[in-house]
Amino acid sequence: MSDLAKSPSKTDAVVTKERRAPQGRSGPWRWLRGLLGRPVVLERRGMQLHVVLGERRQEAPAARRSPTLQELSDELRGRLLAQDTNHAARVMRHLVFVHDELSRKGWRGVELLPAAVLGKALVQTQMLATSASTPVLQHLIDRLAQVHAAAQLRDERKAQLQAEVPARVEVTETTHEEFEQTERSWVGVAPAAIPSRRP
Repeated sequence: MSDLAKSPSKTDAVVTKERRAPQGRSGPWRWLRGLLGRPVVLERRGMQLHVVLGERRQEAPAARRSPTLQELSDELRGRLLAQDTNHAARVMRHLVFVHDELSRKGWRGVELLPAAVLGKALVQTQMLATSASTPVLQHLIDRLAQVHAAAQLRDERKAQLQAEVPARVEVTETTHEEFEQTERSWVGVAPAAIPSRRP
């Protein structure tokens, strides 16, 4: 009995062959099913519109994964090293700074950079992409544009908050004589357009 369990018999092989789906006939049902699987499209022929069957829909390509920090850093390092050393250090210094921050602290570190630095780094990245653009470099440009826009908003809000804070005014108590003396000392300094309180 154990021998029978170990070795498959000829009837088992036949059964597995019979389990395959039978070849369908190329009849009207198959033809109709093929037609129904195709989209209907309007096509212009001269001045007339015709309803025709379009090509079969293709499945949407799978969404590309975003590159890792290591891939972004490697791509940027390779592009910067391809430049002349003096040129990269002098002209691309903002992008070098972004590369260093990206390598050390990731996008969180890059997001803390000033908007002016990020703006110049974005322009420099776009300059690198003009020679040969890659999906990794394009992702870097897109992400830098988002980070730059967020940094500009942050700087604008900070400037608005500083403008809304009133100037500090120091108020002290004084006697009437001290006030008169201070006013007399300012009479000669005041511009002519400001009239004096005393006639």
